[in-house]
Amino acid sequence: MLADQIRSLQKDTRITWPAARIEDPWSAEAAAPLFTRIKNKLDAIASTDDMFRAVPASLSGFIQRKEADHIEIYLRGDCVAARTFSVSSAQLPGLLRSAADYVYAQCQPTAYSVYLVEQGRFAEAIAFSQQHYGRATHDPDRMHLLYSWASALAGMGDSSGAADKYWAAIQITPDSWGSYTALIDSEIELGHYERALEVGELLERRSHRGSWLYAHLRRSWFRPTRPDTFMPLDQLRQDWYGLVRSIEAELAATAGAGVHLSGIDMAYAQGLVLAHERRAAQIRFQIATTMPGVSPIDALLIEGDLAHETGDTTQLRKRLAALREMWQHQVPSANAQNGDEDFCAVAELFNENGDALMADRLLGGRRNSPGCLDSKAQIEASRNHRAHARSLFESAIDAAPRLPEPHYRYGLFLVSNQEAARARREFELAHVYGPHWAEPLKSLGDLDLQAGDEAAAIENYNEAIRYAPKWPGLHRQLGVAFSRAGRRRESQMQMQLASGL
Repeated sequence: MLADQIRSLQKDTRITWPAARIEDPWSAEAAAPLFTRIKNKLDAIASTDDMFRAVPASLSGFIQRKEADHIEIYLRGDCVAARTFSVSSAQLPGLLRSAADYVYAQCQPTAYSVYLVEQGRFAEAIAFSQQHYGRATHDPDRMHLLYSWASALAGMGDSSGAADKYWAAIQITPDSWGSYTALIDSEIELGHYERALEVGELLERRSHRGSWLYAHLRRSWFRPTRPDTFMPLDQLRQDWYGLVRSIEAELAATAGAGVHLSGIDMAYAQGLVLAHERRAAQIRFQIATTMPGVSPIDALLIEGDLAHETGDTTQLRKRLAALREMWQHQVPSANAQNGDEDFCAVAELFNENGDALMADRLLGGRRNSPGCLDSKAQIEASRNHRAHARSLFESAIDAAPRLPEPHYRYGLFLVSNQEAARARREFELAHVYGPHWAEPLKSLGDLDLQAGDEAAAIENYNEAIRYAPKWPGLHRQLGVAFSRAGRRRESQMQMQLASGL
């Protein structure tokens, strides 16, 4: 990937004097290997993506001593305005990086803007993108500069400014798929969940997702190729089956490399456990936690989901105890990697495991996003504060009417409150807004079974199995429905299948 090549550039340009192999450091001929090395690295980066033009061959210059310990590097080339870099010999390694940065910025401004963002140099990236956007004459260059500009703003916490720039990038290049994904994330960060869904739906239409062409012309011009392109949308709609299958398709196409290159190991593990593929989820979770940069909060939440799925809370309790010790004096605030909703979900875990005090401390000061409202409602319901819980569930739905999860969670609350008719309505809405989510369909089947309508229960359970084919509890419920309908052989088959999953 381009980002990996950029990191390689940074490493290779921070070379020491001996590494340059300059025997006579004051001659133009001896300096040639240095400039060749810089140029080769730039060409390697340019060749990774045909959107970027290659660096011209004529990159040259010389090194000379001006005073006793004073060195100058003179650099020139077809795409490089001549410039002299002047330092002491002790500063040479840093100067070599500056020279390489200068060449890269002059010859490849769009790629260099990405490089600055990847290195966390956000203020430089914004200034550079602003400066070069007005000079860019090609739409792909303008789009990439806007994308870097937006990413730098997001990195500095300005989600509103980032959303504006991502949208501007989409206006220039409608197939800038990464801009849609990043825009969805920015809208979620701003609490604009309905807007995030609208952007995701626009992405689906413009990329022809679900069409025959999308399925059969894998690398066609209109098709996104990264498995994380639709990830935020799938997560909003609870389409865990679709998320898992898209990642696995990329794994097959890239001989296993695609997931790691895209940095979505933890999302894959999360998708597997929420699709109720617990055996695969346990293996993928173990692999994902060995990858660099994994958030401990992400790991904890997936471990919580696994504990719910398997019934084994031993490791989860140990991790919660360690966090309690770590946070006993000060609970963490939300950051770029883990927002308020993640910490609200962690509060739920503490509450479920008997630590109401830590749950309340974690909830303090969190914003009222749909996820946090749901978590607060769930905690209030567990403490038998049912009127307050109901109000919080309804507030979560009001905050994002088309998200399926608030409807589903409210439905579960209504079932526990013996309000089957209202619960059914919420489960049906959850299914409308999350059509590939198995949970609402199973819950509808449970209500059908409770009402004595085995045929309707079987229909809902079978539909749910399309999106969670390895969920043991779902197969068991289908077995119960078959048994009550007098279809004993089919019931036995489902029970046997459930025991093997």
